[in-house]
Amino acid sequence: MSTGGTVGTRRDRDGKLPAGYRPPGGGQGTPAASDAPTYGAPTPPIPADQAVSGQMQVVESLKAAVEALQRRLAAQEQTNESLT
Repeated sequence: MSTGGTVGTRRDRDGKLPAGYRPPGGGQGTPAASDAPTYGAPTPPIPADQAVSGQMQVVESLKAAVEALQRRLAAQEQTNESLT
């Protein structure tokens, strides 16, 4: 039968960890955002012409994919017609 206690946990009844408790791994708990390492300034935004260039490459590759699918569809339709 359960007595309502928190068996198997390290928390007291008020939800606080016991004094001197260290989480596994030896850390100090969840680090604050200010503790996060900084690796320099934030990355600058890419120039508009580079963004447009990247988008144009995507457009070109999509066009090529559509053309390839159209060729495959035409070949499949010819095959189907020859079978009927």
